[in-house]
Amino acid sequence: MKNKTPHRKLNMFLAGCILLVVFLAAFIGISISEFNRYTQKQIYQESINQLTEISNQLFEKLEVQLSAEWDRLYKLGQLQEDRNEMTIDELADFLSRRERDLSPVGSSVQFIAVDEHGYYYSSADQQGLWSGADQLNTDERQSFLITDWLTNTNQIVFAQRTQNPLAVNGSAITHFVLLRSMEDIAPFFRSSAFHSQNTTYVLDENGVKMFEDTVLPGTAFDGRNLYHAMRQLTYPHSGKSFDDYLEQLHRDGFVCTSVLLNDGQEYYMTLKQLDGYSWTMVIFVPSPFPPAAWSTRCCGFFWARCSYCWCSAALPWRWCCSCARSRTLWPSVSA
Repeated sequence: MKNKTPHRKLNMFLAGCILLVVFLAAFIGISISEFNRYTQKQIYQESINQLTEISNQLFEKLEVQLSAEWDRLYKLGQLQEDRNEMTIDELADFLSRRERDLSPVGSSVQFIAVDEHGYYYSSADQQGLWSGADQLNTDERQSFLITDWLTNTNQIVFAQRTQNPLAVNGSAITHFVLLRSMEDIAPFFRSSAFHSQNTTYVLDENGVKMFEDTVLPGTAFDGRNLYHAMRQLTYPHSGKSFDDYLEQLHRDGFVCTSVLLNDGQEYYMTLKQLDGYSWTMVIFVPSPFPPAAWSTRCCGFFWARCSYCWCSAALPWRWCCSCARSRTLWPSVSA
């Protein structure tokens, strides 16, 4: 009977060690899972913050460049010289001279005049029903995107109501319009902050692609309507649908989130609608988005997690080894 006591103590000790190991394994597993979840949440939020900041800088620069286009259109209206009536030839000459005077260096602008019936007059003496006439309204200024019927090129429109009455060929001119090819203003939509690792789309109000700068192969969407394609995607960090984001975009003018694309890769995505412009800019950048502001923090999270797991495992293991070497807990059982 006396010999059974050391065996019982040994069995109890071994059982305790097994339970301790199981408990520690479960504890470490749960801790790592929770820590991973916390780390990913922090990285996601920091990425969103950094991307929002960089995007806002791009949009501020874009607004400055767009303001220069409005200035050209405003000067055109001022140079009307208070003339209340022109012939078609006089109007064409007027527009031609202003295009030469107001075009930026190394580029060109196109001015047209649109009357109350949607009929346009150009500097090249072209006339006809204008493809963007149905989008004009009584607002003082408008900007939207169109596809030109004659050249089949996508254009951005800056339209401003005439400051003074002007009659041409018996019709009242209601708008002066500045047209720029989307390819001409492509630099407006780029930013060096993304290190050329971003894809940019500019969409009309219905989601139709009017400009695309597809750098990342995974973000090349088939079809003309990007909204339709984006409704099929998954937004893992929010659980929202794309229609929820569209509602947020119309309300706040800005959306920044992550999205799983059809290639299975995660990307960060921003959508922006500038106030007073009837078009949307969409930017995709790869995940993880690596701004220097949080790359160091990611390394800190990684090494902190490694240290935490090492301490959690090493301390109980040393205690078990210490107990195992103790002569009081490991009596001789040879008798």
